[in-house]
Amino acid sequence: MKIDIKYKWLLSLVLVGILASCSDDIEDLTLESPPEKASLISGTLTLSSIVQNDENAVSKGFPSFVQSIDLASRFDFSDFALELNEDGSFTLSSGGAPNFIGVESGTWSLDDPEFPETVTLNSGSNSIPLRVKTYNGLLEGEINLSFDREFDGKLVSSYQLTFEKQ
Repeated sequence: MKIDIKYKWLLSLVLVGILASCSDDIEDLTLESPPEKASLISGTLTLSSIVQNDENAVSKGFPSFVQSIDLASRFDFSDFALELNEDGSFTLSSGGAPNFIGVESGTWSLDDPEFPETVTLNSGSNSIPLRVKTYNGLLEGEINLSFDREFDGKLVSSYQLTFEKQ
């Protein structure tokens, strides 16, 4: 299809007019820098969901009801809270639920302040890495972490944790 030259000029003028009218909108557009992940992660986190995976059952292909269990349906985790203070200290209170993480207080750190993959809890000689599963929900105060338990260097179980920031 061949377009007459006068229509090409008209089409060009229309496009320039559209672009010129949009320039004011573009100048008014300001981008805010995203908040630091450390500030989004720190605070009082209450456990809202916990799923334990039996890694041996997973590796052997056992049925899914054997591979994982929702521990929140078995124990009362309503008082389970992890407080990550901005000064780098933490406290963990389990209430009446088992403290499956195994530490109660100490210091915490991120492997990367901008895009952390791991939140590490340090208490005495214990160093507990909690992996950040996703950033989805972080702005709304939901934090998804995972934790592995090993025995004699072999992965035995893993935990999928969902915390709500208070």
